[in-house]
Amino acid sequence: MNYELLFTNRASKKMKSLPRGYKKRIKNAFSELISSYKEEIKLDIKSLKGRYEDMYKIRVDNIDLIFFTSREDRTILVIDILSD
Repeated sequence: MNYELLFTNRASKKMKSLPRGYKKRIKNAFSELISSYKEEIKLDIKSLKGRYEDMYKIRVDNIDLIFFTSREDRTILVIDILSD
């Protein structure tokens, strides 16, 4: 079951502006999410509430990755990347 990882334009621009070390950790986090989707995931994942209740957040160091998952399409769409 392979998932495709997609980025919005906004998330893509923010990803490009991050230092190389952060990019690598972010890619590793999503690789872990994709490879262990049905198994126990060891990432700091939280579901969002309110009008964003279908979205999730992964915390990687001081960066929050906001994403949406479609099981039917087998895609993970990164909506935004927020840093402290």
